[in-house]
Amino acid sequence: MAKRLKKSKLKKKMSLNDVKRKRGSDCEQYPAFSFRYLTKTKEYNFDYFEHEKSNEVFRTLLQRLKEISKESYTYWNNLGKHKGIEMIDYWQCNINPCDLKLSPDDKIIVFRFYHQNYRILGIRLESCPTLHIIGFDFNYSTYNHGS
Repeated sequence: MAKRLKKSKLKKKMSLNDVKRKRGSDCEQYPAFSFRYLTKTKEYNFDYFEHEKSNEVFRTLLQRLKEISKESYTYWNNLGKHKGIEMIDYWQCNINPCDLKLSPDDKIIVFRFYHQNYRILGIRLESCPTLHIIGFDFNYSTYNHGS
């Protein structure tokens, strides 16, 4: 009888909620980064860092990515746009992600870095925690920043 109980426990099917919980879709989501769709436009990608003064900017970009990854999306959403997330519609952007089609109303997530002067632009696809970085704004030209 004991053997049958053990076998029946092994055959127990997981519910969809159990699967989601195990895979992490119900947990608090922390940003992970992908550069798969990073634009090929040189002024909005890593080619910017070929300039002489870029060492400090690059260092602050890495520090900011590290900082972003340590807190959840909920945390960043609850902060103002100066420290947390700013959301803009894709139609407002001048960036064309590489190999990714977006609709005009898709939301772009913006994080500021380097004394609030530069921006990291990314997108989340569905409920995936990955922030796909599509570009950087080093000169206020990727979207209208207001006055």
